[in-house]
Amino acid sequence: MNIKNNEKQRDEKKSTPIFSFIIILILIVILVLGLYFFHFHEGFAKDIPNRDYSGLIKDSHAIFGQFGDFFGGVLNPILTAVNILLLVYFNKEILDLTIKQQENTENNHYLSEDKEQIFKLIENHRHILLSIKVSPPLQKDKDEDETDRNGNLTHRGIDAFWYFRAMIATGYTIHNKKNPNDYENNLKEAYDYIYNTKQQKQYFGHYFRNLFHVFKFIESSRFNKDEQKEYAEIVRAQLSYLELHFLFLNCLIDEGSEFKRYVKKFELLKELQEFEFNINSKIDPIKIDQIVENWKE
Repeated sequence: MNIKNNEKQRDEKKSTPIFSFIIILILIVILVLGLYFFHFHEGFAKDIPNRDYSGLIKDSHAIFGQFGDFFGGVLNPILTAVNILLLVYFNKEILDLTIKQQENTENNHYLSEDKEQIFKLIENHRHILLSIKVSPPLQKDKDEDETDRNGNLTHRGIDAFWYFRAMIATGYTIHNKKNPNDYENNLKEAYDYIYNTKQQKQYFGHYFRNLFHVFKFIESSRFNKDEQKEYAEIVRAQLSYLELHFLFLNCLIDEGSEFKRYVKKFELLKELQEFEFNINSKIDPIKIDQIVENWKE
C-alpha cells in the first residue's frame, strides 16, 4: 500500500509542470481576449477624431494592432521556448518510464528467483528431515545377531524426534531432581546432553543449520517485510508441532542461540505455548511462552 501511495505522489509531482504550463497559456489567452474586449467594447482608448472629423488623431485599432504585433513578437518566442521545454520534459518522462519498466522487469525477475530458491530450500529441508535416523542401543540380554536393526529399531524422520523427546524427558527428570522448578535450564541440560554428549549434532546440527539458512535467506531477499513474513509463515507451516518443540530446545544451547532472532522476528513459536513431553513420560507440560518472550530479537 505504501509503495502504491509513493508512486501516486511521484506521478502527481510529475504532472505539476504540465499543469502549470497549461494554466499559464490559458491565463495569457484570457489576458489578450480581456484586453481586446475591454479596449474595443468597454475600453479606455477611444478613437479621437481631428477637429473637422476628417481623420483620427488617435486610432485605437491601429494602437491595438501595434500592441498585437508587439505581443505576438514577445509571445511567439515564449511559446517556442515552452514547446522546446515540453518536448525535453516529455522525452525525459519517456526515458524515465522506460528505465522504470526495465527496473520493474529486473526486480520481478529477481523476486521470482528468490521465491523459487525459497521453495528449493524448503524441499531440501524436507530431505534432511527424512535423512534423520536413530537406532536405540542393543538390549544387553540379546546379542547383535538376534536383534532386528533393519527397520523395527530404527526411527526415521519425524519418528526420530519422538524418540529424542523421550530421551529429553529422561534427562529432564534427572536434572529436575537436582534443581526443581528451573525448567529452562533443565530442558537445556537435557537437550545439550543429547546434542553434544550423545553426539547427535550430526543430525540436529545439519537440520537446524539448514533451517536457519532458510530464514536468513528470506530476511536478505528482495521481498518487503510483509512478504518476508508471509514466506516465513509458509516455511513455519512445514514444521510439525514436534519439530517446533526441538526448535525451542535448540535455541536454548549455545550452538543455536543465533536462531532466537528469527524465532522472535517471524514469530515461529507463537503456537507453542507449552513444551509437552510424550504421554508415557508422565511429566506435566512446561509453560515456555514467557521464556520465548524474554528472548531478544
